[in-house]
Amino acid sequence: MQIGALSFQTEGQVNLSKDKEESKNIERIEVYGKKPTRFYYREYIKAEENFVALYNELAKDRDFKIKCSLKKIRSRAKGRFCETGYKVRIVNQYKYGWKTDTREIAPRISERKEAQIEDAKKLVEQSPELLKALIAYTNARKAYNSHLKKKNYARR
Repeated sequence: MQIGALSFQTEGQVNLSKDKEESKNIERIEVYGKKPTRFYYREYIKAEENFVALYNELAKDRDFKIKCSLKKIRSRAKGRFCETGYKVRIVNQYKYGWKTDTREIAPRISERKEAQIEDAKKLVEQSPELLKALIAYTNARKAYNSHLKKKNYARR
């Protein structure tokens, strides 16, 4: 509305201009923090379990299947270990006396390991899901290890 040289705004126009000003002055809250080591460890374990499950599903040879479990390191402390079927079988043969020459353990394990690596390469080439899980596992492991390195913890 205009009277002479003066102009007035109606109430609706005033509210609109106030709304525009308020929308420009929105309060922002920024939170800075760090992810705890446990977060990276859980992500690493999830990715490892996912990869191992997919690999075990696709692996045809029982010796190549991987089993992960918690084992005692000291009296109360436990650590997570993943072992292949062939390693457990070969070590048990010597542990329980079925075989006597312990010098054969390392060559037999490395021979089966090479065969498993070749089998794993074929499976990764054939299955895009397994490749995706392997990449996720590798990235999660790198993130966890780099976090430990930043914290000056021992690397796993």
